[in-house]
Amino acid sequence: MKVKTLSFTFLFLLFLVVLFFISPVFADTILRKDGREVKGKIVGSNDQWLLVKTKYGEVPIDWSLIVKIIRDNGEELTPEELKAKMAPKPEKEPDPEEKPEEKPEEKKKPPVRKKPTLTAGIDKNKSPREQYRELLDRADKIGDADAFVELADWCLGMKMESEANLALQRALELDPNHEGAREMTGFVWAGGEWMLEEDARDVGYVCGKDGVWRKTGEKVKPKPREKRVKRPEDTPEEEVRKKRGKHEIFRSGKGVPWSHRFTENSAHYTVNCNVSRRAAQVYMRVLEALYKEYSKTLSALNLTFRESCVVNIHRSYEEFLETADIKPGMSARYEYGRDRLTTFHGWFGKESYTTFYMLAHEATHHFQDLFIKGKTGAFPAWAIEGLAVVFGSADIDADKGKVVLVGLTDGRIKRLQNAIKKGKHATLNRVLRTPKSGWISAHYDTAGAFTWWLISGSKDKKYKKLYEKYLLQLIEAADKSKGQGGDFPADDGSFALLVADSLKKTLDELEEEWEKYVLGLDTGE
Repeated sequence: MKVKTLSFTFLFLLFLVVLFFISPVFADTILRKDGREVKGKIVGSNDQWLLVKTKYGEVPIDWSLIVKIIRDNGEELTPEELKAKMAPKPEKEPDPEEKPEEKPEEKKKPPVRKKPTLTAGIDKNKSPREQYRELLDRADKIGDADAFVELADWCLGMKMESEANLALQRALELDPNHEGAREMTGFVWAGGEWMLEEDARDVGYVCGKDGVWRKTGEKVKPKPREKRVKRPEDTPEEEVRKKRGKHEIFRSGKGVPWSHRFTENSAHYTVNCNVSRRAAQVYMRVLEALYKEYSKTLSALNLTFRESCVVNIHRSYEEFLETADIKPGMSARYEYGRDRLTTFHGWFGKESYTTFYMLAHEATHHFQDLFIKGKTGAFPAWAIEGLAVVFGSADIDADKGKVVLVGLTDGRIKRLQNAIKKGKHATLNRVLRTPKSGWISAHYDTAGAFTWWLISGSKDKKYKKLYEKYLLQLIEAADKSKGQGGDFPADDGSFALLVADSLKKTLDELEEEWEKYVLGLDTGE
């Protein structure tokens, strides 16, 4: 009898556990105009925003960014309908003849603190860029991670992804354990540390019904408390940054006004930088090392140095946007025919590119300008951008002044390999026939990988000679032409003719050989 009682108790408890895990977690769902969904419990609102309590804390969402709200009971509402429902109802006028009902005195709940919103009172008649600058100033004054996470959320709603990435990086600098910032950057808490979701899955973690990532039978370590710190030390981002060339100059102070910038001069460059004297010297050392490698890689062109390049490096991305009149989303710019390169000091993008990467990419264009001579309309886009991608992926030792070409970054190679396997990559034919104005990231991946294969990856000298011969043909044609400024055009078929004449191959046969090389690359997974 005792055994039966224990068995019944065990089965009943098991039933409760199963019921807990299979029961759906009801929550309100807010559909945004940018396609994103926010799930949680609606806890408040005002004329400017709707306040939603999510598992990552309270999140204010601007009413203007909301398309529809789906309540936990399945009811679908427009923002206007929900506003009307949440509006305070007018109090019923008291009946003078009715005696008030005596109720026992209740303890009053403490008032709920309304969460301040970064976007409150923003002038929506201003341009998105002007609104962004105002919100950035507000976030800087508040100085905490919540403000920058809210700024990132606003940026995503305005399709300003680069600015959102910068805001999230700033949030994680202030608070490496901020759950909202971690979620928005694709991290999950697994095995006692923050990991990218795809990395967590790769090592066997699974997200349970309760939202906790665990392996079978593993005890979950509690998440660290959110802290306010100025610099991350041992975060996953740091591992990425080490690969991109971590250096102590990226821990320097706020710099000085541009009028007090530091200037360094060399045989090929004039560096203006308002971060510190040390930063200006390091950047100059990197640039000269790059110039040396450019000269070595393109030695067959016998180029003559024309004029030094003025390199302006601003202390922040915001100053770079405002001072250089750059549209949001750009990280650097080289001006052909004017020998001027402009960028900023710090990190950029999801892959944590540093200023070293930006200099390596854009300084390639300055070296190419020795033969372009401002005639951008005479040189196909792939011939110019492909080499810049190769140099932007180089290993750079800033202290020793050494640059080593290693091919493309693992991130680009993985992305290209996956695209080729799915038949969704930018084919060589497509890249050759697309002018620069029509390029997306896939074009850069193909152009960079193909250029690297020609000059080094194939380990076949005839392919490097093919590349050099092609550039010499372009230079000869440009020297004979007049004008030809404007955007980098598509290839006019010259490369395919050169391949057929020099290698007795078709372009398709050459591409098949190159694709086999790419798919065989080991990215160290």
